[in-house]
Amino acid sequence: MEMSTGDRIDVLLVQVSQTHLFLAIVILILLSRLFGISPPLFDVALFSCVSTPVTYSIAYYSSRAYRVGRFITAKTPRMERVWLYEVIALTLSLFIGWLVFLAFAPVPDFATYFLAFVLVQVMRVVAVAFVKMLDALGVSYAHPLVALLVAFVIAMFGFAIVFLLFSPV
Repeated sequence: MEMSTGDRIDVLLVQVSQTHLFLAIVILILLSRLFGISPPLFDVALFSCVSTPVTYSIAYYSSRAYRVGRFITAKTPRMERVWLYEVIALTLSLFIGWLVFLAFAPVPDFATYFLAFVLVQVMRVVAVAFVKMLDALGVSYAHPLVALLVAFVIAMFGFAIVFLLFSPV
């Protein structure tokens, strides 16, 4: 079955949001290293949360969630199915990211990894909101300069959270 234009746009929104998120995490890792306010393994944990297998899992199930109910246009999607896809996506990405973290980290620090995972998921929601807002405004959210600016704003948001969590008071 061929995808409708609405389905293609929803999938594109998910993919572009993941690209913005990945770039934001790279900027956040750079800021965290420059200012040295996060635990030693936090940058490895952040990278593990946006590694290719994790990003694929999130994008796959998120695009499925957007398409729930699209085959029959008169039917409204059941929110239970959308939430089910999101729970599956989060569970799989948590597990896969943990495996990536174990592969790169010298010690298995689940607390650091879990904090990074939660931060990345909050930043993912912010990225999706930004992309949807830009789409509604008619701004080309896929343009590289727009992606860089959005990623920088999201990274600064994440850095503020990291600063609040880890800075000595």
